[in-house]
Amino acid sequence: MSYVVLARKWRPMTFEDLVGQEHVATTLANAIAIDRVAHAFLFTGVRGVGKTTSARILAKALNCEKGPTAKPCLQCSACIEIAAGQDMDVQEIDAASRTGVDDIRDLQEKLVYRPARDRFKIFIVDEVHMLSQNAWNAFLKTLEEPPPHVKFIFATTEVNKVPVTILSRCQRYDFKLIGASTIASRLDVVLEKEGIKAEPAAVQLLAREAAGSMRDAMSLLDQVIAWAGQDGGLTASGVARALGVAESSALYKVARAVVSQQAGKALELSAELADAGFDIGHVTRDFLALLRDLVAARVAPDTRTLLSVPDSELAELKDISHSTTADDLSRIYLGFSKSAEEILESPLPRASFEMAIVRAATRPPLVPVDELVRRLVDLEARLDSGARASQAGAAAQQRPQAAPPAPAPREARGADDRPRPRPSEPSDDPEPPAPSSPPPPLDDEYEEALPPYDSSPPPPTAPSPTAPSPAVQAAPAFAAPAPAFSAPAFPAPAFGRSDAPVFKPPPMPVFKQPEPPAFKPPEFKPPELKAPEPPAFKAPEFTFRKSAPAPPSERPTNGSSQPFRPPEPPVFKVPDSAAFKPPASVSQGPPGSEAPPFRVPELPAPPPNRYTAISDPGHAGFAILADFADAARTRSGRLASILERAALIEASDTRLVLGYEPRSFEANLLAEPQAKALLASLAGSTLGHGATVDIVDHVLAAETPTLAKMVSDAVRARREEIDRGIRNHPLVAACVNDLGAEIRDVRLPRDAESLAMTLQEARERAQ
Repeated sequence: MSYVVLARKWRPMTFEDLVGQEHVATTLANAIAIDRVAHAFLFTGVRGVGKTTSARILAKALNCEKGPTAKPCLQCSACIEIAAGQDMDVQEIDAASRTGVDDIRDLQEKLVYRPARDRFKIFIVDEVHMLSQNAWNAFLKTLEEPPPHVKFIFATTEVNKVPVTILSRCQRYDFKLIGASTIASRLDVVLEKEGIKAEPAAVQLLAREAAGSMRDAMSLLDQVIAWAGQDGGLTASGVARALGVAESSALYKVARAVVSQQAGKALELSAELADAGFDIGHVTRDFLALLRDLVAARVAPDTRTLLSVPDSELAELKDISHSTTADDLSRIYLGFSKSAEEILESPLPRASFEMAIVRAATRPPLVPVDELVRRLVDLEARLDSGARASQAGAAAQQRPQAAPPAPAPREARGADDRPRPRPSEPSDDPEPPAPSSPPPPLDDEYEEALPPYDSSPPPPTAPSPTAPSPAVQAAPAFAAPAPAFSAPAFPAPAFGRSDAPVFKPPPMPVFKQPEPPAFKPPEFKPPELKAPEPPAFKAPEFTFRKSAPAPPSERPTNGSSQPFRPPEPPVFKVPDSAAFKPPASVSQGPPGSEAPPFRVPELPAPPPNRYTAISDPGHAGFAILADFADAARTRSGRLASILERAALIEASDTRLVLGYEPRSFEANLLAEPQAKALLASLAGSTLGHGATVDIVDHVLAAETPTLAKMVSDAVRARREEIDRGIRNHPLVAACVNDLGAEIRDVRLPRDAESLAMTLQEARERAQ
């Protein structure tokens, strides 16, 4: 007998054995107990969490011989065959390999039959998101109103791909990830039943690597049991080596070095992990999970529900976490979590991992906010005390002085009196030296340019009683202007002559700004605009070719007994005044005068048709034209299409007259020598020896019949006839009335045979 893997051997058989999905088991068991079982279920979740297992348990509960019951007996033939996957009334379908609409139709054909033995016919569709859109559309009606003996159970890992119209017709159950502690407990039960000893750290490592999937945990357990062999049990180091992951002790050493800020040691330990051949991405995720456990161990008083680590590792984990603060640990986690994305996407993951470890180990110290606030308060207090001390020293150095006595009147002062600066008004700007004597009189012109000189000092101002000190008083807004000119004082001569000449300074020149020249804008003369002379108009020249005289034999006419003779072409004379000359006012007129509006001379109206086209579509001439066009199609398809667009003027066995629009594309093409030669050859071979084909100018009216219009009308009539026949067909009417179908379009073949048949119908109608 072949070996059965642990995932199949220890698969849950009842809702009580279902691990980690208590919410699903309780809901389904209660629905069976109160007889409120839906006709369609949708189980969604990641791989290995119990979706297919729950579907089989539900099938056994519904089809058990003692049921429907939430606790199947597991002994009847229905329970045994469903567990083995051999029940003919419970079918498991893999939607990944049967995705088409034909598979769904085969399934629908089986629904009408009653179960062979069981109570319900149950269809378990796995990976149902793989069905195509057409398959889903075919499933909608059946899934909404299935037969009473049919139940559907869908399982999928990507519920976002299932259409909302399907979701609304099913009861949805979300299977969650299974916790590491729950997986470890289940593994302990399996190991005990298998008779294999294992360390708790080894079981915890298996549960951590399972990542919430019970089936992955069973598969990993099978792998490590095969690695250990028959002699020894499972150890943490052995499981780590078997799975190719880093041991917890190595990660703890790296974490302790990072927390204690030993960058060199942390880098050496990281290099050892990389040299051992461990996957750097896997090591990064494990180390990030360890940092999370450190924060939880630091802030939570009871860590039994938060940490999934064995008791042997819990003491070391708490020791590392209590060596620093919770803020520091959370800062390490945030920094490394940002670096984890770069490590997983980096072309050099080892270098990125080592640099992230170094950055975490060389982090700057974290200063508490309270300490920063205390430092700011102390700094502010020291600044305030220093400012107050400096203000007090400045006030002590600058004390107020007594005001000087009032100055004597100006007339009482002698020649040696000089103005003195006031001591109470210190000034930063240097003042000019005062003259020793009053300045001599100046010229009248200069006296008007400068303010009068006043050598008397300004009166002293007493300090304000509210001012704290004279040193902080504001300077006056305006000061008396300083004298603009001071004459130097010359001492008297030593010999004491009284008639010595008195020095008089020369008068100062007065500067006058020259007046700028008056600005005169240049005179602007707009250019004279002259209308361009239009070219002389020339009337178009019309040229008509006279047809050859008709033979004296009788020919079919338009209803008269006289033979048809084309009339003489009209002669157009262009008057001498047709040349256009613009009026003289356009180019000769004063500037600004309005020119008369430009008028284009009216062209003469085209002459009326000189020929009368055959207006009866049943005329025998159209049959002659159709035969002639068929003969032309064998030589040139373009020539045949041009002939079908002509207006029929005359048609007989010896003569064919066709009309086209003047100067049209068809007329120009038929006027070429090659076209004329081809028409003459066709006329001789089709109409008879000596027959001619004449092309004349004729303005086609909307009602003028042509062979092309007749064919188009016949095609349109045939399409309408076939369309009515299809829409009135009994089967089509039944689909529209009974099934609610809609006729959007009716497409007909447009091949050569159908066109030939249409042309034949047009000929018959013309005849």
